[in-house]
Amino acid sequence: MLDKADQQMIIDYEWDLVHAADPAQALETIAKNRAEASAKSGGKNQEPEAEDVRLRRALEQGITSAAKAARALARMSQKRGNQVFGTFDTVQGQREQLGQLSEILTKFGPVDTSLFVFDEDDEDDEDTE
Repeated sequence: MLDKADQQMIIDYEWDLVHAADPAQALETIAKNRAEASAKSGGKNQEPEAEDVRLRRALEQGITSAAKAARALARMSQKRGNQVFGTFDTVQGQREQLGQLSEILTKFGPVDTSLFVFDEDDEDDEDTE
């Protein structure tokens, strides 16, 4: 798709295509949608939530919910036994899921830059040269 200057348009999202096709109508639609959202929120201006923000919130809520459930089941198991957690296979599957989640967070999450790793082998190699 080319713009009015005959330059190639970059279409990342469906909305980019709508905006490229008719910028005036796109701006009218944005204004209309914001007015409707403002009316629904009682006049508070709410920007759309970014996908990464929404996903972080969902991750946090899921972890919090899982922790509360596990603690409640642990308390319940003291009176009713560990069968309140379900079958061994079910619990093992949950452990594996938690392990995979931990690996994802470790591999792809941010790194703590306050940690300094001192490699003694590298210093010994420099002394022998």
